[in-house]
Amino acid sequence: MERTFSQARQLRLLPASPDHAEVLYRIFTGYHMRQHNPVTVQPVATLRKRLETAGHPLAYQAPFYRWFAEYDGEVIGTFTLKNVKWWKGSGEIGYGLLDDFQGQGWGKALVWKSVNHLLTHTSLQKLWATVSVPNTASWHILEGLGFQRTKILDKPFIILGKPVPQYLYELYWNEWGNF
Repeated sequence: MERTFSQARQLRLLPASPDHAEVLYRIFTGYHMRQHNPVTVQPVATLRKRLETAGHPLAYQAPFYRWFAEYDGEVIGTFTLKNVKWWKGSGEIGYGLLDDFQGQGWGKALVWKSVNHLLTHTSLQKLWATVSVPNTASWHILEGLGFQRTKILDKPFIILGKPVPQYLYELYWNEWGNF
């Protein structure tokens, strides 16, 4: 875990802005993202428009947030909090990295830094994520950070035109740091 903490300290979380549209496009069109996620690739102009409303401060209590992870002056990944039910204290997380930064611990560092920020600066008590069953890298990240695989969901992802089963992972705030 020390490597994760060290890498997390090197990351800077930036609120989403339209300026991030091109890097988001590169993340969404990356090989690993397309192989493991139900991504609909949209033009950069459409992504730019979507990012205009994704950079709210957490105090705003919107249903959707996006941040970008910057390392050494370069944006390398993104993290989302979506489907937020503030009255229930829960939300779904999602994340992705540029292909060049995968397999080096940056995904785990990004998720750790983002989840830690959410659980220490909000009233959220439960975070959850869905992961395609073949996406072993992603479920290793989540399990390594204390998320529990709770079930295989009834509805599969459709990835590259094929149904792919998905796991549900959950983490409760009182379990954070007990890994």
